[in-house]
Amino acid sequence: MNNRNFLLEATISETLLYYDGPQLVLLSGANGDKGIAVAITRDGMEYPFFACYIHQKILEKYLIGKVDLYYLFSNASSSAYYFFDLFLVKNDIVSLERVSEDEAQNKDYWPEKGFFSSNHSSVLSSRTEDPEYININGAWDMSELSLFFKKFSEIYAILFIVNFNVRKLKKLISSRYWQGGGSYLSFYDSLMEEVENSNLLTLKSIQYASPGKLGMVGNTVVINKVVDLIQIFENHSVQALQAYRSIDRILNNEKLKSSEASTNFSSQSIENYVKNQADIILNALGIDTQNNPFFDACNCNVLIYSKLVLSIHRRVDSVHNFISEGRVQLT
Repeated sequence: MNNRNFLLEATISETLLYYDGPQLVLLSGANGDKGIAVAITRDGMEYPFFACYIHQKILEKYLIGKVDLYYLFSNASSSAYYFFDLFLVKNDIVSLERVSEDEAQNKDYWPEKGFFSSNHSSVLSSRTEDPEYININGAWDMSELSLFFKKFSEIYAILFIVNFNVRKLKKLISSRYWQGGGSYLSFYDSLMEEVENSNLLTLKSIQYASPGKLGMVGNTVVINKVVDLIQIFENHSVQALQAYRSIDRILNNEKLKSSEASTNFSSQSIENYVKNQADIILNALGIDTQNNPFFDACNCNVLIYSKLVLSIHRRVDSVHNFISEGRVQLT
């Protein structure tokens, strides 16, 4: 039997991009392996797809926007690729036809570089009902627990949206005046409303023993992203605070805190400096500012970008304060 006739079965578990029909789907193999498949043009098939299996860690990097779709196909498990015809699919079961090595190198079948998970038309749920635990120590009252979880949830929400639907983030940012405290509060409330029900962060359990535990349930990829961000911030908090104060001082001096988004800085050099300081804060959170989704979501408006970054810093710093006090341990 030659490879072209060798068939495997897989299940379509998610449609990630839909435009006049499915264009990008996630596959699950019989043993739980994950695959990705993109719609292509190919003679002899009604609705052809080009597919490969991928390692879970690489899939997670893709889902949080660290690598593009082309990278997934470049790192296919066992360097194996497959075709299937969506027209022949029944009950979401597809028959995968192994592609020859020569045909697998046909770049007409490969996705273009630069397509990221933020371009999906639907969000892949990585939610599990098994909690992710955060260790807590010392004495807590309910208001402190509520504050900690609220700030953690707000960080979770903005990371979820920026990684999975940056267009929605752009829309939310543009709908705010960014002229006072109410703008920020309503912005984060709206962010959390936009997180789909299947990915909502919930507090499932509280164990008060010292050490105790908070059990959170949500999208595990994003929860781990929040934990990583705060841990990185812990090593760069002084640098981030200096940048925060520099921006805050300039916004005060320029009377820009309550100004409209279209208001200009007094000079281009000051605007450039503020942009640089905002980048420093994001870098202190482990966020790459070379390909900066936050700045793009602000329509490259430095004033709005700086205000957004300051608001993120305040929330991360609030969570970090509990760590500094020894009352929270992130693992």
